[in-house]
Amino acid sequence: TRRSSDLAGGEDRVVAEILLVQGLALYPRGELTLAEATLHEAVIAAAGAGEQGFMVDALAAVAHVSGALAGRPEEGLRWGELALALAQQLGAGGQLRRAHALRSLASVQRARGEAALAGQRLREALAVMEAELGPAHPEVVDVRAELAQLGAG
Repeated sequence: TRRSSDLAGGEDRVVAEILLVQGLALYPRGELTLAEATLHEAVIAAAGAGEQGFMVDALAAVAHVSGALAGRPEEGLRWGELALALAQQLGAGGQLRRAHALRSLASVQRARGEAALAGQRLREALAVMEAELGPAHPEVVDVRAELAQLGAG
């Protein structure tokens, strides 16, 4: 039989995933305050469940929302650096999450007017994404377009 703590951990994982998906769905609709709050809840739920991968995803999203979209680049930079540090602890299995953290940091650095640093982060993310997803994947194409907009491709 499963212990109640095992069930709680599974529920926390599901809650973290649901909150992450909700937060990611909110910010493209312009609901930045609600998206940030939801993504913060996702970070906490992921930490409670021991789901470092979901923590990285949620932190990277918080970095993008707060730093690039909500006009608080210093805050976004802190969240993004934390996401990147946690992603690097995931090892080889966390490379795609690391690329997403790099992409979020690039969006924040672009908002800070640091185009060269943003381009460096995007090129690093692109190399990982191409290796993990293939050159024709939509995310890879999006990152190439972001590089072209920066003039850093």
